[in-house]
Amino acid sequence: ANREPVFDDEFLPVYAVKFSPDRSTYSLVVAQKLIDSRIHCEVVMNRPMTEGFQPLAKWLLERWRNCAKIVIDGVVGQAILIEELTTGQNKIPAKRIITPSMTEIGEAHQFMMDALNRGEFSHYDQPLLNQTVRVTKTRPIGRNGAFGWQTMSDQISTSALDAATFGFWGAKTFAKKRKTGNDVKSSAEKWAKILANW
Repeated sequence: ANREPVFDDEFLPVYAVKFSPDRSTYSLVVAQKLIDSRIHCEVVMNRPMTEGFQPLAKWLLERWRNCAKIVIDGVVGQAILIEELTTGQNKIPAKRIITPSMTEIGEAHQFMMDALNRGEFSHYDQPLLNQTVRVTKTRPIGRNGAFGWQTMSDQISTSALDAATFGFWGAKTFAKKRKTGNDVKSSAEKWAKILANW
């Protein structure tokens, strides 16, 4: 899964945020379709919640115009972040933000499990994601056989994998074609710009 990804520049990326249930960390992931139809995910931030959400809100407020959707999950920080993003001068339209329902959470995890099993999930071999996948098992959520991720480590929360899961699901479900007439920069250049300055 580590061959150089070639992004499908016709599609806008999806940003996904996960606040861990134990209030320890939050993660931000960017997900983008590739021309081979896989979806590439990159962890942009994985920070302790004690640092506050300011860097996260700032990053999203600066870049929301370049994404299809922002998926935000996690009871602990969700409402606070959404309020910060949708009020004030430089606000993000509420319709750009998705808060997944229990059914969608189950769907997202099933999508990710299938993608991992089929090799359809792409990332730059990020140590954090590799570690998280290694220490993660499934746990049942709700009824209907849905499941989520659960860590088997005291040190590593599942928030990076959760954010990647929602990014992957978001890119599969809500990926939107760019408006035509955009200056087409190389994928690498665009990606570098997305990941810069955080």
